[in-house]
Amino acid sequence: MKMMSEIKSEFGFSPEEDDEELIQDLNELPWDRKNIIMQYKTYVLYKDKYPVTEGHMLFVPRSRNFIFIMDCYSEAYKRGILGIDEKEWDSFNIGMNFGEEAGQTIDWPHIHLIPRRKGDTKKPRGGVRNVIPGAGDYK
Repeated sequence: MKMMSEIKSEFGFSPEEDDEELIQDLNELPWDRKNIIMQYKTYVLYKDKYPVTEGHMLFVPRSRNFIFIMDCYSEAYKRGILGIDEKEWDSFNIGMNFGEEAGQTIDWPHIHLIPRRKGDTKKPRGGVRNVIPGAGDYK
């Protein structure tokens, strides 16, 4: 198992909160500013340019800092729960594509919140396992 200090040198993520400067100029991030929903200290919330479902959002950290990435996961989870409580959707998926084989197309960490609604797919069983055809149909 790798130590956190090794992760930065290999992947560019820093484990220490003060290790990297925050991006202040949003033009440095590879997303269209017109899709910004809200800006926060450690992340920017965007509408996905190619939404899978209505309400698909991206939680984009202002740094590759590991702590900020985890903050995005936490905030995506809280927003997903709020969406259920407010009856915006029935359930949700949260995920990250890391690397070309996983489908990553933008070289910056970001967390997807994909709202799910009853009937949006015939067989929802397996959830994210369905990224590999047939892998979601397990028993």
